Amino acid sequence: MKNSNFQFTNPQLVRLQFAQNEQFSANKDVNVNIQCSVDIQRLPSVSTAPHEEARVAVFVRIGDTDDASPFCLEVEEAANFRWATGAYTGDDIDVFLNQNAVALLISYLRPIIANVTAASRFGAFHLPFLDLTNTSSN
Repeated sequence: MKNSNFQFTNPQLVRLQFAQNEQFSANKDVNVNIQCSVDIQRLPSVSTAPHEEARVAVFVRIGDTDDASPFCLEVEEAANFRWATGAYTGDDIDVFLNQNAVALLISYLRPIIANVTAASRFGAFHLPFLDLTNTSSN
């Protein structure tokens, strides 16, 4: 097995905000809405560089401040992704950035989300699999 031409820097936790809903009652139906957005910024390449690069950030919001949600959690993870110039087609790069990179960043967010929510009175929330074929990038 060899390393891929598609690589990434160490992902970074960019933002984390958690708030319990003090008005939430365990007797109510739980409604935890999950929103995910993606920001992909292609970085300018140097003409002599043998690679291209993009910064990918994933923002996840779980819950809301309404009565049906026990908490609201907002979290963002980001990393730079690099690939060898000419190694992939434009379509391949789009898939790598919009799906593979996003899936990788979400895998870093899962334990963070579980640990933060586990420290609340509601117990751990485990982020389910998300359909990454419909994420929007800016």
